[in-house]
Amino acid sequence: MSIEWVYRAGLCVQCGTCAAMCPRSAIQMTWDSRRGYRLAVEAELCHDCGLCELVCPGPAVDFRQLTERFLDGDRDDPRLGRFLSCHVGYATDERIRWDAASGGIVTALLVEGLRKGLFDAALVTQMKPEAPLEPMPILAATEEEIRAAAGSKYCPVASNVRLREILDADGRFAVVGLPCHIHGLRMAQIRTPKLRAKVVVCISLFCGLNMSPLGTRVALNRRQVPRDQVTELRYRGEGWPGALQVQLRDGETYREDLYSYFDRSFSAYEMHHCNLCSDVFGELADISCGDAWLPEYTANDERGTSIVIVRNTQGQNFLRSLDNAVDLVPLDAERALASQEDALTWKKDRLRAKAALARVAGRATPTYEQDLPAPGLTDYVGSSTQMVTRWLSRQWHRLQGFDS
Repeated sequence: MSIEWVYRAGLCVQCGTCAAMCPRSAIQMTWDSRRGYRLAVEAELCHDCGLCELVCPGPAVDFRQLTERFLDGDRDDPRLGRFLSCHVGYATDERIRWDAASGGIVTALLVEGLRKGLFDAALVTQMKPEAPLEPMPILAATEEEIRAAAGSKYCPVASNVRLREILDADGRFAVVGLPCHIHGLRMAQIRTPKLRAKVVVCISLFCGLNMSPLGTRVALNRRQVPRDQVTELRYRGEGWPGALQVQLRDGETYREDLYSYFDRSFSAYEMHHCNLCSDVFGELADISCGDAWLPEYTANDERGTSIVIVRNTQGQNFLRSLDNAVDLVPLDAERALASQEDALTWKKDRLRAKAALARVAGRATPTYEQDLPAPGLTDYVGSSTQMVTRWLSRQWHRLQGFDS
């Protein structure tokens, strides 16, 4: 069966794994400025080998199997995943720290890893220079390319399409992505051992939610920022918690703090599968990183601090070999969990309630082999309220012409 059924059912996470792993390059992903990527299968090239479905994280992810296969941490938590240790800190390079979404840990590790020859290139995401509202996954082989990819991208990114280049190229690679990208990577590594050997470390960013490109479109239109005049866009960076920064062709700039633009109107465009994802912390990565949303850091932090979760020996050895690039101290796992409490409530605690409501509405839902809490009445009420509120926001934006 063609992988197109996953796309039509709304279960595609737009990670690009299927396109990369197709042995006949039959799967194409093209950017759509409203919905993200469009997926199409060239029937004359496809010979129904089924590999695309085997590596697709959209319909199902077997966390239990993948955890046993890739992680050797000695501690387990149903909300945090398997891990070896938790830390909190930031990049020792102040420029990297300032430019990043939080503490600059990922950029610092990649820059130092490249300098020391631990890998030859890193899979990261920039925004396309000629089309700055479109993401551009690249294999960054220079420090400048890695630094240019710093900061969050609040839109779908088919970064795993570059896994084909990793397989075909010589050398070793680092991979950075959201939890869904790491899900796809791990499923592909099971089917293609060569891919596992070539990736020296995979780093996941924490993820509470991700929006379709309509979220960005509406955010700019609501503020009367002309999209066709944008020459550069950044969602985060230049201090913490950062801001939306837009450069226009005439030299004018637009800036709005994260707390202001990342509002209910923006989050109303969370993608269907993202709304039904259970993974906040990147539970299948070697190392997971994200903002330290804790009062002891947010109160007076203008430069950014990151939480780092090390999940296996591979990640531990990578981090230890680059410890001069980051300043880290141990963090209790409970504090790591507390840092993402809102995201955990929405993504993990309420997942079964959200999935049940989606099925009532006739929508397809993914399956996860992992322990998820049983929902209570408040989970159903909170989930349905959130879904209705988001739907109303989208209808209001349509009436106002903000989604044009």
